[in-house]
Amino acid sequence: MNTAIGRMGVLYGKLGLSTPEATIAARGRGIELAGKAFDQEHLTDVLACAFQFGTKDEPVPLGAKFSEEDSTFDVRQTDKEGGLLASTLLSYEMQSGTGFAPDVALALVTASFGGIRKQPSDPEIVEIADKLLANAQSRSAKAPERFTYGKSPKGLTDEIAQIPENGAVDGSVMRIVVAELQKYTETRAQASASNDNALLDYVSALEEEMRTYWWVVSGWSDSEKAPFRDLELVPASLLAGSELAAKTSLPVGLFAAPALCDMVLRVGRPEIGTQTTLATAAKSLAQDWRKAEFGEVAESDWAPWLPLSTAMGLAALSNDEADWEPRFRRITGLNSKAKLRPLELAVQMYRERLVARQYF
Repeated sequence: MNTAIGRMGVLYGKLGLSTPEATIAARGRGIELAGKAFDQEHLTDVLACAFQFGTKDEPVPLGAKFSEEDSTFDVRQTDKEGGLLASTLLSYEMQSGTGFAPDVALALVTASFGGIRKQPSDPEIVEIADKLLANAQSRSAKAPERFTYGKSPKGLTDEIAQIPENGAVDGSVMRIVVAELQKYTETRAQASASNDNALLDYVSALEEEMRTYWWVVSGWSDSEKAPFRDLELVPASLLAGSELAAKTSLPVGLFAAPALCDMVLRVGRPEIGTQTTLATAAKSLAQDWRKAEFGEVAESDWAPWLPLSTAMGLAALSNDEADWEPRFRRITGLNSKAKLRPLELAVQMYRERLVARQYF
């Protein structure tokens, strides 16, 4: 059940907006229309409006859809109501059950940066996104169904029975028989290909799970060709998140990702709870690698919503000189002195790599 529009009515009151009920009802119908048109190209603008950061004095994203229900609609991105409508649109899409819904949940959770970035219009929306994302990530490899034998269709059997054992054969009968045989052969070939593909998908999923299992058990960094326990904790955290993201084909990742990163980081370490600043983490890996991996992200529309990647990219592009930090603050609205635990760095890196994989 989609509760986004109902919650929107309550949030109008919580935000101190004395909006008439008829107008709120029209906004709800506008959300439904906007939801049908909402796709990847609108996501960064909707996030900006929802978080009330990087907004412009322009109509809210997909504002034309709201105007279809209210010809006087003129809510701007910078308005408090604009932030509420954008948040509701995100919530509505996440609960819609469409294929785009998990992408929105992942982007929203990632943009919140582990709760460091607050959502002004709907404080509960990140928690909602987290739960919906967990549901989307809980897919497991399902064994294919047992193959079944396809008997010859009765029509083919009847036509074959009309062919005499001796004597002349009616050409029209033979044409019908050959046509039925061709149809039957194609049908069985399609079924066989479908069964084979299901089996291959299953084997591929199991292989992916096994590779991830051995990565965790071995605690071996593919990037550094060394055990994670031999790496400094902060670089190990960032590499753990990045490498784990590369091991899954699931668009929104694995439900167990935080636990898997924790297992990798804990091997050989008595303590992994020491906090480090974002500025320190941003410079902890090789500069050339960071520039190649995150330089494009740092200069894109996604920069505010992938803050860890942006910090690493900006630092590398600035040759790790301190002037990247004020620029980071302007782009993301976040403080480069913010402190995170190693596991938080790993999970954030994991999520950002998944998002970036879809848009870059």
